[in-house]
Amino acid sequence: MSFHSLYTDSEEATHSVQPTSQPADKNASLTTADIPSITKYLSSLPSPQIKILGVELGLDFVHLTNMNQETLLQDMVLAWLRRDDYVRETTWHSLIKALESVGHNGIAANIRKGEYLPTSQHSDKFCAGKCKPLLGPNNIM
Repeated sequence: MSFHSLYTDSEEATHSVQPTSQPADKNASLTTADIPSITKYLSSLPSPQIKILGVELGLDFVHLTNMNQETLLQDMVLAWLRRDDYVRETTWHSLIKALESVGHNGIAANIRKGEYLPTSQHSDKFCAGKCKPLLGPNNIM
């Protein structure tokens, strides 16, 4: 199931889906209603970093690689929330821990503070060269 099949066109257009928790409630389990909030925080991540984060959250790399690249972020978040593969926890706290583990401390800090990153700012600016490197002989995932 893809992100787009979760909502009808009218729900998506009016943003009527309300998150079940806020970043301040870090131990509450997240649901598909939280996808818009989660993806807003993660929207500046490039595809290779989305895959690295997905693996850190417990998703299988092959599963991530087979996802539609145009909707990778939404599909990765949906798979995480469904607890696919090896996912154990779907909370703001587990997302923050995973982001810090892969070097995206700025995004993690913004979630803690409940602040969204401007979408025009690239995540590399916030990981200050400490993000996990890409995999492969030519740094290609």
